[in-house]
Amino acid sequence: MAPPTNPTNPLPTGQPTAVLNIVLDHLVQGLVVVGPDFRLIAFNRRFEDLFRLPAGTIRTGGDYRDVLRTWASVTGQDQKMLDRAIRELELPTPFEFEFPQLIHGEPRWCLLTHSPLPGGGCVRTFTDITERKRISHELEDSVRRLKQALAEVRELQEILPLCMYCKKVRDDDNYWSQIDLYLAKHAGARFSHGICPDCLETRFPEREDGTPPPPKNPTAG
Repeated sequence: MAPPTNPTNPLPTGQPTAVLNIVLDHLVQGLVVVGPDFRLIAFNRRFEDLFRLPAGTIRTGGDYRDVLRTWASVTGQDQKMLDRAIRELELPTPFEFEFPQLIHGEPRWCLLTHSPLPGGGCVRTFTDITERKRISHELEDSVRRLKQALAEVRELQEILPLCMYCKKVRDDDNYWSQIDLYLAKHAGARFSHGICPDCLETRFPEREDGTPPPPKNPTAG
């Protein structure tokens, strides 16, 4: 009597190869298995999608070094990078390596994980880390700008050499500049200019309505 089947189980029973292929194709990383003779033993769909190499480049039994040569030519790698990729296929120790590439002209970043096999060959996984790199670069830029802002704040916290008459500030180059220009340069401050009531009364006592006179036109006759 045949064992009862479970209609809710999508995995075929008694077919280990089919089950393995389903598992491989559902990995979020691209994966290849390379034999000691550099022949491609297995790969998954994610590996094909990740690199988008020309049709026929990736095939079971093909020389993986040829795959790398095609990869280098279409993703913007130089000869030095290609030589390294081929040479490291035989490394007996695990390692990880991040590298940039162009996928159909689009800059992407990938993380390679190399795991050697006991009898020779290796298993390699590939993870797209473009978004992680973008976030990391934005964080580094934010930290850099924060450090710059803190340095400027510390500079402004120091005692400023201020002229007791004209109120200009002396900078590190021994140059005297107006305080608004100094703050704009060192703190990024922006200013608008007006006139306070005390100065208005002192400088323009003839104005009954409390407003300063219009500026003189130097070209007027």
